[in-house]
Parts: sequence; C-alpha cells; structure tokens
Amino acid sequence: MLHKIELPAYDQNLERIVQIQQKIISFVCDPNTPLTPGRDVFKRVFNDQIGSWLYQWLQRKHKEKTFYQELCDLVAHLRQYSSLRAQLIDAFQNDIDFFSHLDDASFVFFFNTRLPKKVGQMIAPVMIAFYDYVVQAGFPPCIGTFDRKEFLKTFWNTNKNLGVCPACDSPKPDINECDVDHFLPKSLYPFLSVCASNLAPVCLVCNRSVKRSADPIDQAQSAPLTNTFHPFGKPALDAIKVAVNRNTKGGEYQIYLEEMTGGISRRVASLKRVYKLETRWLERLKAEIESIRKTIKSARKRLLREGMSANDIVDALLNMILEDYDHKIGVEHYYILRSSYARYALCDTEEFSSLVELLS
Repeated sequence: MLHKIELPAYDQNLERIVQIQQKIISFVCDPNTPLTPGRDVFKRVFNDQIGSWLYQWLQRKHKEKTFYQELCDLVAHLRQYSSLRAQLIDAFQNDIDFFSHLDDASFVFFFNTRLPKKVGQMIAPVMIAFYDYVVQAGFPPCIGTFDRKEFLKTFWNTNKNLGVCPACDSPKPDINECDVDHFLPKSLYPFLSVCASNLAPVCLVCNRSVKRSADPIDQAQSAPLTNTFHPFGKPALDAIKVAVNRNTKGGEYQIYLEEMTGGISRRVASLKRVYKLETRWLERLKAEIESIRKTIKSARKRLLREGMSANDIVDALLNMILEDYDHKIGVEHYYILRSSYARYALCDTEEFSSLVELLS
C-alpha cells in the first residue's frame, strides 16, 4: 500500500473479537470439550451472555453445514489427533502477532505453512465469519456497539489529513464508496479476519476490481514479511519512486515503480502485481499533464509582465509542484503523478521544450 496511515485504537472493540476467536480455539482444543457442546457448556466457558449469543450465532449455515457443525467436526478430529491441538493454538497466536514481526526475516505464517490443511479448512470458516457477520453487520449488545460504519468513522477521524485512497492515491472514498480491505486476504489468512493491523479502508476499485484476494507476500520464498510493504508499518511511498517518461521520442507516456535506490525488488514487484498502478494510472497521468499545461498557458501574461523568460516560467511552475510535495502528498489526489511528471519534465530536455513552446 502506498500511503502511511495511522492505526486507530477502535476502543479495543476489534481486540474483544480477537479474544473470542482465541477462546474458541482454546475451547475446541480442550480435551474436556464435549463432541456436541450445548448452550450450557458455551455459557459456562464464555459467560452467560456471550456464551448464549455465540451458541445461537454458530447455528448459521455455511455451505452444507452450520458453523456449529464445523466446530463439532473439528472437536472430533482433534480428539482423534490430539497432537494437532497445540499446533492450532500456536498457529493462531503466531499469526495474530505478525504486526510486531514486520522486520523479522525469520517470521512465517503458521496457518499456511505448518497447520495441517484439513484443520485449517475446518477452522477458517468460523474465523472469517466473525468479520462477515459481526464486524460488517454490527456487534451484539453483549460484546459492544461497533459496526462497519463506526469502524470507518474511527479510521478516517484518526487519519484526518489523508485525502486519498491509501492504496492508489485516487480521491478519498466516502463511507458509502469505501471498502475495508484485508491487506492479507482473510481467505488466505483467516486468523487475521478481524485483526486491526490487517484492516485498511480503500476505494471500491482497489478492493473489488483490482486487488481482490491477491496475496501481497510471497510465502514460497524466504523472509516473506520483510519483503512487502505494509499500510501501517512500512508504506511504499517511504521507499519507492514513481517515475514518468516516454517510451520513444514523442511517444506514449509510461509509468514505472522502483526502489528509491533503483531496481525492482520483491516488495516492489509485489506492489505492482497486487495494485497494478502502472497501468491504472496512465489515463490519470494524461489528465495531470493536461492540467499542468493549462497552468503554464494561463500564467503566460502575468509572468511575462514580470520580465521572466518562457524557460523561467516553466522552470518555476514545475519546481513549485515539487516544493509543495511534502504538503500536498496524501492530501490532494494524484499528486504523486503530478510531481512525478514535473520531475521528468525538468530532467528531460525535449519534454521541457514542449512545455516552453506553449508560451510561444
């Protein structure tokens, strides 16, 4: 993700759900848990209100079975293969702690690498359901008053100065045109379905049309977590440059992303693959260039009256864009493209000359 965003506290609302998820895992791993635990068992383990709500909530249908039946199947499976209990508990604890390991080259997600596939398939639907049916729809009174709308309100209040989609730099989406993106997709990382450090609001295009369930890390290679950007801990704009040029003399413009020091690292390749910014931005780049050209034309009379040459006029306006970078990046949408083009035009003689010709 491009922009750095601040992680809201959410008044510990999401943390309460994570704690319930963790307790469910401890519950199914407890050798004393009955194969078909009733409402009274849930009330005893989770307390009267939460236990009664949870037992009823688990009766929701998921494909051919209810979530309750999925849990009962897992209890039975763990009774047959008791050594898997510790693996499941360890996997959940390991994965939800990922945010404190962003710079840990040895960190791996256990759900995808160490937990037996069958166990993962059994527990994943219940973990994901906590986002789909609790966070999205709203908490039950026994847990708190929190829902998707409150989540988004809290996020944008915490990030008041952010005026763009943090993933693509398009205009800031309002609550009705905004999705909560699971940076690490919940379909692949179900233990992170309600983990605050894995949730970031983005525009509908980013979440539904482009990123979808694409994985921003490559677990097949070593040090997967250190070789990706992260919206709260390691935003891309702190480390990359967005360059603009033409593919041939007078040809089409092109955009490319690379490390600040040059080259395409694993994390840059992942950013390009997941968000497809280089192609998505092309049409918008043309609009930004046209806006700059209009600004140059409109400044002609005023600046010429002040005795400036055409070269000086263009140079001053392009440098003004770069000077405003720190103040406008993340505030004005697509300022990344505007400043990248200004940088290119200042360095490329032919491009600079084409802007000067506008004043002739």
